[in-house]
Amino acid sequence: MRHAIGHGGRATCTARPSSPLTTRFLGGLFAAANRDWMALAVIFVMGSVWAAAYQRTGTLRWAVASHMLVDLGNLAVPVFMGLYIPPHLA
Repeated sequence: MRHAIGHGGRATCTARPSSPLTTRFLGGLFAAANRDWMALAVIFVMGSVWAAAYQRTGTLRWAVASHMLVDLGNLAVPVFMGLYIPPHLA
């Protein structure tokens, strides 16, 4: 992976794109895990907001930070509500 100075003097990654096989595998895995149309609608809205944040700020910092908060919330809420008990606590 090489780094180069890009737009606005920021470092940009110039890594090679992934192989078509990897892209199809990950796309299929995502599609299998998200079959519900309501989930896809929510994912589309969240992705659109993160894309808008990236376009507005020019950095992935805020999109990645908010994605981490969403993922943390998705993991923590079922535990806090008692809907899921981790195996090591049962």
